[in-house]
Amino acid sequence: MIHLLLASHVSKKYFSEVLHDVTLKVNDKVGVIGLHSSGKSVLLSILSGMEKPTSGQVLVDGKPLNPSQVAYIPQTPLFDPLMKVKEVCERSDIEGERRLGSLSILEKKRLAFCMTHDAEYLIYDDFDEPLSDLVKNFRGGVVVSSVSPSKVWNVVNKVVILYKGRVVFSGDKEKLNFKVIRFHDGKRQTEVWERLDSNEVERSLMSRRIDYSVVNASPDEAFWRILSDAEGEPLRRPGLHRLP
Repeated sequence: MIHLLLASHVSKKYFSEVLHDVTLKVNDKVGVIGLHSSGKSVLLSILSGMEKPTSGQVLVDGKPLNPSQVAYIPQTPLFDPLMKVKEVCERSDIEGERRLGSLSILEKKRLAFCMTHDAEYLIYDDFDEPLSDLVKNFRGGVVVSSVSPSKVWNVVNKVVILYKGRVVFSGDKEKLNFKVIRFHDGKRQTEVWERLDSNEVERSLMSRRIDYSVVNASPDEAFWRILSDAEGEPLRRPGLHRLP
């Protein structure tokens, strides 16, 4: 049974605010997606218990987080460079006599993963695709971060998109599946985004005998469109477009 890890109305401020009123529920595998400096690493550090939020709280089933419940893999794991692999984790598939200072960042992350077997939650910053199977097989709740949905698509069920420290999308990853419908309405060429599992726009076009073309948009394209909307450009949120 996976307990509920909850970041409730979490904000973080250093010289300026880097996270604003973020709420995130973790009882599954979640991908936190955002550009560089969007607040991903700060959020994951707070979820792991390594940092305290300026406001808000992190709870497990309504109780304060115990950091021992969490395995945290940062962007660059820090180990004593003179120690040997076998001194850190005897179960590692990395040669035990190697000094930690000789390991690549990916190898250090693999070694850090070797130490997660007792944890209820895995918090993994800057996800690496070569370690996908390890993440898939982790039995507890998982939060991984990335700069694009496609990189984590095969290991998560839910996606949260951060932009300038704010949540601009949260939901099942399938909600990022869109198609782009293009047609000419007699005055101008029009492009409409519609969720892949909906046919409302196409039915309307067919009833009006308007020719159209359909192209599936990738989750990464949907991600960029959501960010464009968050930036305040004249684009409506995907899935809310309607025919003129």
